[in-house]
Amino acid sequence: MSSVYSSDFDRQLAAALSHIDSILPWESTRYPRIHTKNELFAALVRPPSAADGPGIVYWMKTNNPDGSIESKAGFSNDPNRRLGEWERQCYRSDFELVSTTPTLHARKLERVVHIFFKIADLWKEPYCCESCSVYHREKFEVDEFGGIPAARNITEILRDLVDA
Repeated sequence: MSSVYSSDFDRQLAAALSHIDSILPWESTRYPRIHTKNELFAALVRPPSAADGPGIVYWMKTNNPDGSIESKAGFSNDPNRRLGEWERQCYRSDFELVSTTPTLHARKLERVVHIFFKIADLWKEPYCCESCSVYHREKFEVDEFGGIPAARNITEILRDLVDA
């Protein structure tokens, strides 16, 4: 890695983290923010794993019986196929694919997105679904953050860092 690339990446990373701080002015009530910010930084600078490769990070949403909206961030080479798997796995049929972000390092970007929304205190504790008895993980409540448009914007900002 050349020093020019490293310097450019460092500037891009500093700008992105500054932007993240500007949109996350509150302290997490469930997680020590400094710990998760360090985790985010470490995930961003860690090279992609040998198993990582191109793919698509997607956001799906579903309406809960209590009226709240639950969002899921994941990665796949074919988000429509993944949506079908979720619809067959969980008996709630209201899943909707609402955002896709192509990336060179899908596994890494998915991890970084999950860490970011954990910092934002929007991560939903894993739970056993009453509809399908599956233990659901990686769910978020992004509506109070600005909904899917804001989640997509953050995903694209993080993608630019991951793919740099």
